[in-house]
Amino acid sequence: MSKLLRSNSFIILFVTFILTGCDLVIMAAVEVTDYYEEFEKNAANENQDLNASNTDPNSGEVNSSNTTEQLLNPVVKPWEGPWVRLRQDLIHDPDNPIFELLQEPGEPLHKLPGAEGGNLIDWELARLSGMIEPRETLDPDYQTETLDLDVFLDTNGSLPVVRFPHSTHTEWLGCNSCHDELFAMKTGETKFTMVDILNERACGACHGKVAFPINDCFRCHDTSHARYKKLIQINKEKLRREIERSNAG
Repeated sequence: MSKLLRSNSFIILFVTFILTGCDLVIMAAVEVTDYYEEFEKNAANENQDLNASNTDPNSGEVNSSNTTEQLLNPVVKPWEGPWVRLRQDLIHDPDNPIFELLQEPGEPLHKLPGAEGGNLIDWELARLSGMIEPRETLDPDYQTETLDLDVFLDTNGSLPVVRFPHSTHTEWLGCNSCHDELFAMKTGETKFTMVDILNERACGACHGKVAFPINDCFRCHDTSHARYKKLIQINKEKLRREIERSNAG
């Protein structure tokens, strides 16, 4: 009997230790679960709204062509956002004579699509939807070029591979914004780590300041290793065909 009690006491102490040691992990798991529950709830509501907006009021049938059109060309819904009014932001002085000339942040920003990080605006979605048209350079004589080329980084790490899309960046910026001050033109020649990025070097020169922050790992680490290998083969074949076409011409 005493042996059984000692065994049970050990089990209770062990379980208590495990639960105490894993307290933060459990809290994190609960937060993640709550996040995905909220995500699924919002997704379900959006699907209901989408079906409702495409339902014929007479027949009750869903117009599939309208649904497809909305999926291909999503409607960007404005959002109020947590914009602090200038009088309450503890930065601007309401007693300043020119204070009334300032525009409240929410006035222009509430029309743009929202995001979870940074300044809470999804600027790339705003560009793709035609709500904004960024200027690539301030130099009127500089000829910009949109480059459709993906560069893959951190290909041997445990996280998914980083995919750097030139097309997205060159829609916003000229090549001289990054080359050669931040990055050498040749892929792989500039060596940098996450520590460098956190210290505002390499990608950190923009991200976290004028571009989305780096607190969401999978915003950049978005390509599985299997997909990366497949894309490399596709790019090699594409390059081979371009060389053959160039030689033939």
